[in-house]
Amino acid sequence: MAKISTEKRRLYIETAYGEPCVEALKDIGARWDADRRAWWVGVGKRERVEEILSQVGASDVEAGRLAKDRENILGRATFGGHSYYVVGRGTNERGDWVRLMFRDGSKSFFKSLADVEVTKIYQRPTTLERLREFAEQMRVERELEADPTAPYVESCDECGASYKTEGNVWDEGMSCRRCG
Repeated sequence: MAKISTEKRRLYIETAYGEPCVEALKDIGARWDADRRAWWVGVGKRERVEEILSQVGASDVEAGRLAKDRENILGRATFGGHSYYVVGRGTNERGDWVRLMFRDGSKSFFKSLADVEVTKIYQRPTTLERLREFAEQMRVERELEADPTAPYVESCDECGASYKTEGNVWDEGMSCRRCG
């Protein structure tokens, strides 16, 4: 949640990176103070700032951040013996950092790059939904390789996805689950 402080004729608003209130603060004329690492407006806008901050709850901030993270997966990493998706990276005064997201997309957090092993960087960012679809496709293909008597796997002409069919039949013009 944002923190408000006053210094002389300025009202400083300290926010977490990516908070939804930032856009609303910019709309009322807030400026970034790099030395203070906070947004500021004139003290006369205090009431408006408090109104903006009251409209944006902490859960809204995290939900908005997670929605963005799920649409911008850059790669994979391990931290503390667990596997995560890399959803951001950069450098600040403390050094290099990465933003990691749980594999189920439920939560994301920052860590120092020195504490994390980045195991794969994708050629271009992908989404959590695409990764889930890919995992399902790989699971079906592994299943077929493990049991050649399993139902036949067909490939969709439109999107190329592989799916098991019932009774080894793929009707002409049939669509896969992805294409509908």
